[in-house]
Amino acid sequence: MSFIVCPDIHGKREWFNFLSTKGLKHDATLIPGDVLDFNDKSMTEEAKILEFLGFAIEAEKGGRAVIFTSGNHDLDDLPFLDVDPKSVEHLYYPYLLRGRPWMEVFARFDHATAYSNTRVIGDAVILSLKWIPWGDIHPSVEDAMRVDVARASGVSRMCKLPMIIVYHEAPESRCILEEIVTNYEPAYFLCGHEHSKPLKTQRPARRLNKTTVINVGQNLDAATPCHGILDVKNQTLLWNYTDEGTSHSKTFTLDPRSDSETNEITLSYSYH
Repeated sequence: MSFIVCPDIHGKREWFNFLSTKGLKHDATLIPGDVLDFNDKSMTEEAKILEFLGFAIEAEKGGRAVIFTSGNHDLDDLPFLDVDPKSVEHLYYPYLLRGRPWMEVFARFDHATAYSNTRVIGDAVILSLKWIPWGDIHPSVEDAMRVDVARASGVSRMCKLPMIIVYHEAPESRCILEEIVTNYEPAYFLCGHEHSKPLKTQRPARRLNKTTVINVGQNLDAATPCHGILDVKNQTLLWNYTDEGTSHSKTFTLDPRSDSETNEITLSYSYH
């Protein structure tokens, strides 16, 4: 069982097409935020949403999950205000909920998910954390996050499977996220947001306590997105990225042992 991890797509149509083909080989596509981009004026907001909706439905029809959360560039609060049913394929229309944030329509899928849903897929329990307003977090929202993670952790223990958390920001960015990692010790925390840092440091994975934090980075000028293939059972990450116009591929072995002083994960890799 393997998962393709691809953050910060920013609504690029060619990248959705890439993931539609690449995702056929894997059990789920995991997108840690910035699925779309409100700054992109090449398409209407409704068209952007339907583009991604079509991608997710095709994956769902093929029995593959699309797990995602929101980011700071997403159209989180855009309701479907005046969608003409005649202009929308019958396959889409049942999922259009007027006056609701666009991501909530995906909560009705059997396979695709958004907004704090927990799913058992293959060798892992995957939690897509609820989107949080960019800025300060209200205590009630933090409490809701604790409940979501506690439930997912319970499923993880019951099924004896590792837990994966999908969220846009790195866990060090917020006290509540560090608390979650410390108290619940998810096996993996998948994030994005920082596009260039993994490319500059050449480290798409690192250790935070007992959790492996993965951010494969992103290059918005590349023809294909930076992405990783996470094999939970064999504890490997195949990192595919483009830097300065050249494509690279490296396989990392995610050794669960950590250095007691630096607390950084011990990584070995090979070039392809």
